[in-house]
Amino acid sequence: LGQFEILQQDSFKEKEMQFFMLKQRRCDHFNTLHHFMGFLIEISNMLAVEPDKSLRLGCLQQQAEVLNEWIFERRCAVALSEGTFHLTGLQIPIAEGGRDENFVINHQILRVSVSECKIFSSKKRAPYLMAYETADLD
Repeated sequence: LGQFEILQQDSFKEKEMQFFMLKQRRCDHFNTLHHFMGFLIEISNMLAVEPDKSLRLGCLQQQAEVLNEWIFERRCAVALSEGTFHLTGLQIPIAEGGRDENFVINHQILRVSVSECKIFSSKKRAPYLMAYETADLD
């Protein structure tokens, strides 16, 4: 094989590898968001089974602190390893502008405001409000 053909093969292999890595990154990102949403649901389920309603807010605040630690550690790991948060940071995909589906905010969650956590009254469930700060880190 000539040098030009070898370069073409190497270029093709590199593009295949980039495609594979992007696909893997998308899969990892989806799984992380899935686990994050699952964690938020678990918090509600945990609060619902707590019989003493006066302890619920403290439990929610503890879980928010754990979540803040995880978010911070994840952000540090991403910053040290890859340098970009696209498909690696933690975000809640939200479309801005109502009907314009092409514009999506890709802000990363920085932290949950523990002092602003609230639990609403309900007989069967424990709905809660969790405020969080975001920023575009890319």
